[in-house]
Amino acid sequence: IICQSNEQVARERRLLAHLVAMRVEGLIVSVSADTRDGRPFATLLEQGVPLVFIDRTIESLITHKVINDDFGGAPAAVRHLLEQGYRRIAHLAGPETLGVARNRHEGYREALATADRPYDPRYVVAGRLNQETAKQAAAALLDLPEPPAAIFSVNDRSAFGVMLEARKRGLRIPQDLGLVGFGNLAVDELLQPRLSTVAQPAREMGSLATELLFELTDDPEVLTQSGFMAKVKVIPTQLIVRESSLRNG
Repeated sequence: IICQSNEQVARERRLLAHLVAMRVEGLIVSVSADTRDGRPFATLLEQGVPLVFIDRTIESLITHKVINDDFGGAPAAVRHLLEQGYRRIAHLAGPETLGVARNRHEGYREALATADRPYDPRYVVAGRLNQETAKQAAAALLDLPEPPAAIFSVNDRSAFGVMLEARKRGLRIPQDLGLVGFGNLAVDELLQPRLSTVAQPAREMGSLATELLFELTDDPEVLTQSGFMAKVKVIPTQLIVRESSLRNG
């Protein structure tokens, strides 16, 4: 059974209650961008319902998790942009309440520090991981007295919004504005120009999360036992360079 919250917390809770009412044997969950209250999931764990988080997690809850190396993937994107000659690099960030967004933001900061580039909070604007808010965030960045030469976006959907705003202003990508996303969605190859991105190994993550869930469904009582050792699997990411950031060859 596959359910989509569409980034709506209320819908997420309804779906969760529906699945529990159906007495599913276990759950693999990636929380919505706006989820702040982990109590519904904590209640399930207390009741011994097998639960594995994937990608977006409730960090305080003790259960198996499969996550990207978000912190490591972000510096690769920023370093690439610096190597291409971009100097003012902005970050279109996600909600600070979301672990993946915080880690990508911290990775961005780390890359600037390593390259002896100043961190300027004016060049960081948060959005909600979708195309529409990304257009607004991109507009705020491009309206700065010294607009960024490149943008590292928290995810690919936000990068699409940047592309639309740049096109509206007559800016050429990558000549006038470099752009790197995060996620490697299938549509990235179809864009003009094609989008550079940090690839998440989604298939590997899904397979591993399922294996961990089977471990719990085989022995669901282990969740409520003292000394339960939760596994956190961190999967490496990979920078994929395409035309949207390739200014120097």
